[in-house]
Amino acid sequence: MDGPLDVIKNCHCWRDRKMTGAPHDSCLLAAASAVHWLQGEALVVVYSLPEAPGFRTGFCRVCGTSLPAMMPHATTLGIPAGTVKSRTYYALRALRAAMVNQGLFSPV
Repeated sequence: MDGPLDVIKNCHCWRDRKMTGAPHDSCLLAAASAVHWLQGEALVVVYSLPEAPGFRTGFCRVCGTSLPAMMPHATTLGIPAGTVKSRTYYALRALRAAMVNQGLFSPV
């Protein structure tokens, strides 16, 4: 993802509550042009309701994980909050691998 995440949105509408099985759906809003798939884009399924054009959800066709619902010509994209890993996550992961390689840390 390039650039900042604009805002986090918690939607309490009945469709989002039904879709998530939770009191609300949490999404990070970002410019659609800032999102680039590294892998697995072909596995994304987007479900849209004909009677509610603004409502759509994306998920993995293999495991069912919630994913961004990429739509042609969309300017903003809702990214399920639990699917984003920060740069800090990847930095710590790389640091841990380097420490394991140097014998400074033993893998668990």
